[in-house]
Amino acid sequence: MSNAETTILELSSPLAAHGTEYTELTFRQPIGSDVMKLGLPMSIKSGNGLKVGKTTMSIDAVVIAEYVSRLASIPTSSVKLMSVKDLMRAQELVVSPFGEGDSDDVSGLDIREPNGADFIELGNPFDFSTGADGSDVLMNCAVVGRYIARLAKIPFGDVEAMSAAKFMRALGEVLDFFGDTETKTP
Repeated sequence: MSNAETTILELSSPLAAHGTEYTELTFRQPIGSDVMKLGLPMSIKSGNGLKVGKTTMSIDAVVIAEYVSRLASIPTSSVKLMSVKDLMRAQELVVSPFGEGDSDDVSGLDIREPNGADFIELGNPFDFSTGADGSDVLMNCAVVGRYIARLAKIPFGDVEAMSAAKFMRALGEVLDFFGDTETKTP
């Protein structure tokens, strides 16, 4: 069962949370403040070592558990007791809003290009760390949220209240300003 604001997940096995046994969980939609607090529930990598052009997506089980806890208002300890079948269905409820199509475009946001002062005051939206294949670049969604507010000239509370889909599209527009730069040496 679903409406625009919440989705009900019928559990295959009862779950104890808050001293009550639940047969269903009600999930609210993720919003900007969730993304800034928890980060993305998945990572997407373009290229993979020598396999240029290969794009992979990985689901982060720990982040998914945090989203389930937050969106369904149950403790993480209860998430750990969920059946794998229910947790996989909950994972779909968490991830799907991040890829929703035209439901929340950012056409109403006029996002200007950041300048040096923005970068100095807000910081780098990327965290460069080295993974096993030597190519991990993580984004700091909290910093990106601050960039969205500043560059679109909207209150930070509006960014926190954005749907996950709108936040993702705004995030993409902001990060486009940071990509594809080349340094040439004489």
